[in-house]
Amino acid sequence: EERGLIVLAEPRECTSCLMIDIDRFKQVNDEFGHQAGDAVLRELGQLCRKILRDGDVVCRYGGEEIAAILPGACEKAAMEAAERIRGATEFCRIPDYPELRISVSVGVYATKVDAAKAGAELSRIIACADSALYRAKQSGRNRVVLEA
Repeated sequence: EERGLIVLAEPRECTSCLMIDIDRFKQVNDEFGHQAGDAVLRELGQLCRKILRDGDVVCRYGGEEIAAILPGACEKAAMEAAERIRGATEFCRIPDYPELRISVSVGVYATKVDAAKAGAELSRIIACADSALYRAKQSGRNRVVLEA
C-alpha cells in the first residue's frame, strides 16, 4: 500500500485501480487443494505483471483478490488492460494442474487524484473499484465492470 501511495502522490492526470478476483476460488481450493489455489494466485499475479506496464503496482489484496494501481491510466486504458487480463486468464494453464481452468472478474475505477490527499484517495479508489468488482460478480462473473 505504501508504494501505491507514493505512486499516487506524483502529479498525474488520471489514476486507475483494477480489483481482480478469481471466480469460484473456494471451489478451486475445495476440489484441487490449497496448493492449487496458491499456484493459481501466483500465475494470476505473473500474468498481471506481464500484461500491465512497468510503472503499475500489482499486489495481492485479501484472500483471492489482486489490486492493481495504474498511474496515468484513464478509463479507456484501464478498461483495455482489465479486458486483456480477463481474456488471458481464460487461456491460463496452471503448472501441475492441467485440468484446472480459471476465470476472473474485474472491477475498474478511473479518476483524477488529489496528490495532497494520497492516502484518502487510495482508499476511495480501491473502494470504488471493489464496488465495480462486486457488480461484476453479481452479474455473472468472468467480466469487467466500470464504476461510473
